[in-house]
Amino acid sequence: MSSHDTHGARLITSTIDYYAAEAPDKIYASVPRSEDLSDGFFDVSYKQFADAINHASWWLDSMLGKCNGSFDTFAYAGPKDLRYPVLAVAATKVGRKILLPSSFVTAAAQIHLLEATGSQAYLCAASNRADVELLVKGRSSMRVIDTPDDCGWLIAQDAKHYPYTKTWEEAKNDPWIIFHTSGTTGKS
Repeated sequence: MSSHDTHGARLITSTIDYYAAEAPDKIYASVPRSEDLSDGFFDVSYKQFADAINHASWWLDSMLGKCNGSFDTFAYAGPKDLRYPVLAVAATKVGRKILLPSSFVTAAAQIHLLEATGSQAYLCAASNRADVELLVKGRSSMRVIDTPDDCGWLIAQDAKHYPYTKTWEEAKNDPWIIFHTSGTTGKS
């Protein structure tokens, strides 16, 4: 039995890489072509998803520098598209945490979250850049970085594999993703 078969003791990065290698055409997601669902959908295979994660992992290292094992935090805001799961899994591969601030909390609460998590960069889609820049205005230590568009990492070419070799026992308690509610921040 491979470590992939051990239910309850699998890592998301290893599972995605497993499916990309063993069942590359297996569908990860069907994504609407536009907001008009009658335009249809396009399928994203596990191979394409894994390649997008690898592209994003290398991109994160190039934008933020190689993480030194301290699980540094970056924030991300954008439209509800595949950048969220791609960046979330890439964060694990590069040894970082991703903060996903809610746009429903006040600017003060978002700033509190950025400061409390030690976020040094706020990644965003181009469509969110103006809001993010306004939010972090006056905080010179906070870098604002545009991400490629939704399909930017889902390109047709294979990606160089970004290695992730931790076992379940090594990684089961690693911090990864920061979700919150107004109740968890103590701010509205």
